[in-house]
This record gives sequence, structure tokens and C-alpha cells, in this order.
Amino acid sequence: MKHVCGSSPRVVSNISGMNKGGTQKVGEIEVTMVHAFHSCGIQDGDKIVYGGEACGYIIRLPGGLTVYHSGDTAVFGDMKLSASFIRRTLRCCP
Repeated sequence: MKHVCGSSPRVVSNISGMNKGGTQKVGEIEVTMVHAFHSCGIQDGDKIVYGGEACGYIIRLPGGLTVYHSGDTAVFGDMKLSASFIRRTLRCCP
């Protein structure tokens, strides 16, 4: 079991840790975590706890389809930069 949000008492199982720039592979699917701009607070009863850094994901599916999900982010310059080296087939942006 791993803690969600660092020191939060809530725990979940069947997860793998990941950082920005890291890639997890499950079967033939690859997921890479990328940067995003957004603040994150999670309501925990009557408190708001820090929810970690904002991120987006690049998902590479079998057959060549690549999906970029920017997450809940503001538009920022790295989006243009990443387009130069990550070929996207489908973009999901707020």
C-alpha cells in the first residue's frame, strides 16, 4: 500500500510511483508524465491538503496512436516545445 499525497492517511493499493519525465509501461501501453501548470488542493473532510504538482500525460497506444492529455493546466511555452519532439495524434486540452 502506498500513501496518496505524501503524508495523507489515505492509502491505495495496486499503484506504481511516477515522476515527471518518467514512463510506466503496462502491456503494450506506455504512459509518460509531463509538466503542467496548476495548483492542487484536495478536500479532505473540512481541510484542504496539498495534492502534489500538476502534470499531464503522453499515452502511446499499440498501433501508433499517441494521446497528449495536458491535465488541468494553463497554456505554457513547453507545450510548443514538446510538439517539436513528441508526435501527437490526439490532444486533450482544457
